[in-house]
This record gives sequence, C-alpha cells and structure tokens, in this order.
Amino acid sequence: YDPQVVDLFIALKGETTKMTPTATESASPARVVPGALLSRTTVTPAPSTARLSTVFDDIPGCAPLLYIYDRTHDQLRCDRPPASMQVDSRQLAVGSGVTGWVAANRRPMINADAALDLGDAAQRHSPALQVCASVPILDDDRLIGVLTVYSPNPFLEQAQLEKMERVAASIAESCAIKAAA
Repeated sequence: YDPQVVDLFIALKGETTKMTPTATESASPARVVPGALLSRTTVTPAPSTARLSTVFDDIPGCAPLLYIYDRTHDQLRCDRPPASMQVDSRQLAVGSGVTGWVAANRRPMINADAALDLGDAAQRHSPALQVCASVPILDDDRLIGVLTVYSPNPFLEQAQLEKMERVAASIAESCAIKAAA
C-alpha cells in the first residue's frame, strides 16, 4: 500500500484499521461495496486541500480538489479550493467541464485541459495549471463526488491515476460510514 494513501484513509476514518482489500475492491478501486464497513461510525470531515496536497506531493505544482455531489441542485461543489486559485468555492454542473463529465459518465479521465473546469483560474495558479486527471467517487453506483488533480504538467504515470483511484475509494468508504452513523 502507498503509505500516504493509508495515512489519508486513517485521517478520514479517525481510527487505525488493518487495510485488507476485498476481491471487489481490487477489481474496482474507486467503488465501495455497500455496507462493507458500516459497523464503524467514527468519521472526520472530508480531507482538506492541504491534506490532499500532501498525498499528491509526487506531482509537482499540483492542485487537488475534492468535489462533492449535491443531489438537490445536481451539481458538484468544492468548498475548499487552494488560496492560490483565488476563488472562494467551485461549482460545476454534472456534465460540465472535465469534472462534470467524469461525474456524469462515472469514468476517469486523464490529461484533459484544466481550463475546461477552472477557466482563467488555471492561469492564476502558480505554476499555471495545464492538465487534470479526474476520478469519480462512488458508493456502488451512487455518485458521492469527484476527485480532480490539476497539474502544470501531463500525468505520465499510470501509478498516479491508480493512487487517485485508491484515495477516491477511501473517501467513498469514509462517506458510506458517515452516512450510516
């Protein structure tokens, strides 16, 4: 296991657990088996942008954003973007931009144009954000949100996308536990 992903998972859950993937988790890393860990109820809030940034510190200059799905308005919201983006919050309609497309289609996307999500904010970031990779956060087929990592450079390693999928699975599991509490 990637130690940074494990640390994030532990921070999300608020407790230490032994991480043993099930056959379902191995086959579908960004999904959670419904009820898999519903007996646990201790959960902390969603990870901050700073905590996500430390998980992805192997991607120089990146800006990870966690978008949560708002069912009432059928949109994705990011309430804690990094200060370097000079925006208070981000909202995207499902189907709009890269992150919205990933939410609508429930499939990851890599090396897409960051400006499709961020507009001018992509250039205000230092260094300027050119591309992004996005993975859906799902509880079975229910959309929880989308994890998008914006970067000044193309994502060259499959391992980076796989790490995003593991983090998304951890977030989905944490959300499933919180919903059961």
